[in-house]
Amino acid sequence: MDIRTCLSGLVLLLGIVPSHGLAQEVSRVTLSKGWATFGLSLPPGAVKSAVKVASFDTQTDVKNRWPDGSIRFAVVTCNASKAGEFEIASAPAGPGSFSPIVPAASVDLDVQGTVYTARLGNAAGSDRWLSGPLVEEWRQVVVPAYGSANHGQLRVLFDTRVYRDGQARLDVTVENVLDALPASSVVYGAKIVANGKTLYAQGPINHIWLARWRRTFDVALAGASVVHDFTSAIEAHAIPNYWKGIADKATPSVAKGFDPMGLAGLTPSMCDCGGRPEMAPYPDWAAEYLVHQRKEQKAFVLRHGEQAGSWPMHLREPDAGRHCGVGAGRYTSLDQRPDFWFDNRGKDHPAGPVSVAYARWGQGVPVPDIAHQPSLAFIPYLVTGDRYFVDEMAFWANFCLLGSYEHEGAQALIHHNELRGIAWATRNLADAAAYMPDGEAMKKYLEEKLRNNLAWFDQYAKSHKSPLDTVFEKPGVPSHEKHTSVSYGGGYGQLAWAIDRANRLGYPGGTMLRDRLSRFVLRLFTSEPAFPRNAATPLWLHVGPAGKEHYYTTLSQLAAANPGGDSMYAHWVRLALVIAVENKFPRAQEAYDYNWKICQTGAGNGGIVIRSTGGWAVLPDAE
Repeated sequence: MDIRTCLSGLVLLLGIVPSHGLAQEVSRVTLSKGWATFGLSLPPGAVKSAVKVASFDTQTDVKNRWPDGSIRFAVVTCNASKAGEFEIASAPAGPGSFSPIVPAASVDLDVQGTVYTARLGNAAGSDRWLSGPLVEEWRQVVVPAYGSANHGQLRVLFDTRVYRDGQARLDVTVENVLDALPASSVVYGAKIVANGKTLYAQGPINHIWLARWRRTFDVALAGASVVHDFTSAIEAHAIPNYWKGIADKATPSVAKGFDPMGLAGLTPSMCDCGGRPEMAPYPDWAAEYLVHQRKEQKAFVLRHGEQAGSWPMHLREPDAGRHCGVGAGRYTSLDQRPDFWFDNRGKDHPAGPVSVAYARWGQGVPVPDIAHQPSLAFIPYLVTGDRYFVDEMAFWANFCLLGSYEHEGAQALIHHNELRGIAWATRNLADAAAYMPDGEAMKKYLEEKLRNNLAWFDQYAKSHKSPLDTVFEKPGVPSHEKHTSVSYGGGYGQLAWAIDRANRLGYPGGTMLRDRLSRFVLRLFTSEPAFPRNAATPLWLHVGPAGKEHYYTTLSQLAAANPGGDSMYAHWVRLALVIAVENKFPRAQEAYDYNWKICQTGAGNGGIVIRSTGGWAVLPDAE
């Protein structure tokens, strides 16, 4: 029993109503000495106003609240006077403010000998991210200029953080994401200067269109290291409940592949198949960090979150364009552009050429893809509370809408994607919708589109009829032309889990489809002898002969058409069994235990063990 449980029990036993006089612990954090700013996820009802870290002065910048008004996510700042593990407790909000000392900073972009400069304003701006007695952070968007000539494509975002003693962090993002001609790459050398000191020099950078890059710098800052206690985040369903047996693998270096436009540890063509570590619900490296929390793992996770900007799918409306986009970020809107498709074949499409899905596959260039997209920025945002990662969450969620074929305009439906694409689009939409700051226009926009899709899922599950209760059947897919098939291992478990995640984040709907997917997977594990359970983990499941709506009507026919099946996807389909266990479906625990043994040993799973593919090691809430 942890200290929070003990304290809560004592409070109830004595009949004490928690108040500011009796601060109730809600989480813990381990800090070294210095200024610390970090993200904090809390379950409903835990904290109403603010938090305090030990006895340190603490500032709480609330970003999200639960429906009951309690804090869901906040960015917490304190100045640790000593190192140690400290409790985080509920507290009244601290009053006060200060006038930050703004560093003199600039970004020079040398474009073929012409140097365009973006300068940070000498006063704090009004677009605040953090504001209170300990720290101020604001954003300034600057158009690089050479004399009176502005650069037509590039923009520089300064996110400047200044603590009350003058220590600061400079956060610089350079973008080439405007949906306007020339919509092309720009090659330049970059130099970042603060208070007369060169902090960064890099070149040449081939900055492709629809991409961005970021660098952060301490300006006379003695920052603390931060090690989280993620218990409250798990309780809040912000992060999954991961199995503690995930392997603590050696972490690759971040020395290569992490320069501007670098692809880090990711495959250039996202549509490449296979068990890549980024294809899990959250990447394997993120799960490893959440369980083991080594500083090298944390750096690897955060740097991949930054490199999410390298993929050419970021899109903003230009300031003088025909459309204003959504909110201050001017994200392209399907409400304003219902015929838009992130494909040059669209009636309304991006201003320049784009590569999607299997275009330029294998040519070593970055090609985004909805079906195989990772979640790169969400975990970094929960850990740091950095605004850059909010932007990335919004860009990737919006790409799921803009890049979906026949999305029905403002409805923004995603069901024409591959099944795994529907799943991971749902995940990215739900995460961004839930954790973008309250009151932002993009949050409202994404919530509306997510609800549209959850409603569609229920309507589809209610109306779609098939003899064995399968869904999303595909007649004659490549390499399976003689069959009507379903992407069983490649989507049933993932979509069931993604819908359930949206529900847990506060968005009802889709449960009819979630349960139908989960029950079908469960049925294959519990229907011997009609269907042998050792054949219940294929990637593609043949559900009928080729042709529209030609389906098998019995499990015996299904078994005959799938002799043995594939044997490498037990760790993928298990997500549907996680849902079955949590919903207490009959025989769910039996099926889960059988599958879990396969996942642990690799026997019958092509030798793949779940301890080495930790991103899939999501446990039911009860465990």
